[in-house]
Amino acid sequence: MFNPASVHVTEVPIPVESPADDGPVYPSVIDVGTDGSVYFGQLNTSEAIFGNFGIFRYSGGGIVQTLPFPQQNMTAGGVDAIDAHDSPTVVWSSTYKDNSQILAFGDNLECGANGNVASACSFSGLAGFIYSLVVARDGTVWTAGANCCGAGAGAYPAQFPSDAAANSSIAILANGPNSHVWGLLEPSGPMYEFDSNGAVLNTYELLPGSTLQGIDVLVQGPDGNLWFTDAGHNAIARMTPSGVITEFPIPTANSGVESIAVSTDGALWFTETTASKVGRIDITGKIYDFTLPTPNAGPTAIAPAPPLAPATAGRLWFTETSANKIASITY
Repeated sequence: MFNPASVHVTEVPIPVESPADDGPVYPSVIDVGTDGSVYFGQLNTSEAIFGNFGIFRYSGGGIVQTLPFPQQNMTAGGVDAIDAHDSPTVVWSSTYKDNSQILAFGDNLECGANGNVASACSFSGLAGFIYSLVVARDGTVWTAGANCCGAGAGAYPAQFPSDAAANSSIAILANGPNSHVWGLLEPSGPMYEFDSNGAVLNTYELLPGSTLQGIDVLVQGPDGNLWFTDAGHNAIARMTPSGVITEFPIPTANSGVESIAVSTDGALWFTETTASKVGRIDITGKIYDFTLPTPNAGPTAIAPAPPLAPATAGRLWFTETSANKIASITY
């Protein structure tokens, strides 16, 4: 039985920005590998020479940086999506502007075993921004985001209807019911179910007033339903495979709810960016939320440690974008 008194948050400061003289930067996306190592990416909003961004690995000691490929002569870079738990190879998407090309600004899919050596993964450069990266249950890589989706060997773009996508800022993907990939269009839907080739099988509208924010807003829950964060209603939403939606209000008003992940105890945890809290919801809809040690930490992305990961990895890890920290929460 869950005991809220047993919840503990441990924060890990990021000691050196990447590099320290070319900011501002902040941790943006996070995932945990099967070995328990925590991988996170940073964004850089600077237009200075040499893009200030990277992949970092934390294994309970120091934080080690691995640069995306390529980085030299790049500006305004960032890591927009990461997947460290579906294979021994860490896969991520990085945005950067090549100074040798006037308008070349978009994402590349990259990879590196344990995050150590970066390569282009045989994927070509993309005209767009990949904010969602999913390895489907058949092993194929799916991508979605803004003004894109993927290209290259093994990458299957989700074919969101062009008329709907034109009114959307970001497209988000997740594995879901029926062993299919499902997707949401931000900021207000709808939800799509795709077949294995990317074609739309079913479309479901969200509730009026729903607003989505963030890049990890959708996940399949332990009950087989889809769960997503709804900042517009300040709620966590559950959708059945047939499209029936139930919403559960978050106790903290104007929480700025963003990302959601499934924990190993059969519940779901989510970040409240504005309230600087992390919350937990079980499949019955019972919600607890917990204030972080650092005020105004700005928690965003969240990811669970795999069930067999070392105990030092913690149960879930999340980014604190405003505090320039990553943090673990145990329960």
